[in-house]
Amino acid sequence: MNQQIQTRMKKPAFAWAMILLAAIGCQKNEETPKNPFETFNNGGGNVETTPPDSASLVGLHAYIFSRSCAQPACHDGSFEPDFRTVQSTYSTLVYQPVVKNNAEQTFKYRVVPGDVENSWLHERVVTDDAVLGRMPLYDQPLTPSQLRALRKWISDGAPDIFGNPTRSPNRLPELKGYAGFLWWEGIYEWRCDTARDNQTGNFYIRKGLPTELWFDVVDDSTAIENMGVNELWLSYDRYDFSAARKFTAEYIPTPRVVKDFYGPGNDGVFHWRVRFDDGVPLEGGRLVYMRYRFSDGHNPTTEAPGAAAPNGVMFYYSFWLGH
Repeated sequence: MNQQIQTRMKKPAFAWAMILLAAIGCQKNEETPKNPFETFNNGGGNVETTPPDSASLVGLHAYIFSRSCAQPACHDGSFEPDFRTVQSTYSTLVYQPVVKNNAEQTFKYRVVPGDVENSWLHERVVTDDAVLGRMPLYDQPLTPSQLRALRKWISDGAPDIFGNPTRSPNRLPELKGYAGFLWWEGIYEWRCDTARDNQTGNFYIRKGLPTELWFDVVDDSTAIENMGVNELWLSYDRYDFSAARKFTAEYIPTPRVVKDFYGPGNDGVFHWRVRFDDGVPLEGGRLVYMRYRFSDGHNPTTEAPGAAAPNGVMFYYSFWLGH
């Protein structure tokens, strides 16, 4: 009997001990740094949401390729050209060799910038050859306005996502993407390029925090480590970079790998880094636009985003620098 009484007395004591421990555990750890994104705002401004130009690569992808061509078992990565994304569309079209040609083997490239008639893509969407079949095979033919937009894009030099036209088979180098990281007291790290006002709007950097911006550059002929220029330009004006602050990127042999950066199973591999040990040295409380300049040694220096890039791309390559 005495043992039963002692057991009943221990149970409340044990319960109170657990409650006390839980209360202590829920208290805020003062050594944990403050989240630099908890005050994230873009100064009350609004990101422009103007639709993309139908004759731009972004517009063609939005209105034609992604809707009519990137169908299951078609151009969804199963076959080239790959129309899943804007970047894969460009990479598998411009100066890419033709696999299935006409009987006369007339065409060499899927898209020849500036030359509509010798672009296999255009031939495939207008042909009346019953053997080849007019694209898209499982959808309505392109409308006259869609064809005009496609012809204009090719005639204008088949500009990439940043508005840069390609002029020769030795293609312009490509900026596949960027990633940003903030450091707190050299211990804690946050990825900052995902802290955005909305899906395509500017991201947020807290002023004064050590910041690293990494860039993924690729080329069809020049090795990554041999790319030239590699400068990050920062401007308060999305169009005018004449007074931009310029920072040299350094090549890091051991790349920064960001898991699933380009989608599940597609890691981002970044070799070029711009490092701000004392934070980004610009005025806080401002929207800052980025432009990355690089060269493959064969083409004119590439700028991404270029001056002709759609507004949505320019805003994606911008950040709000907090106070």
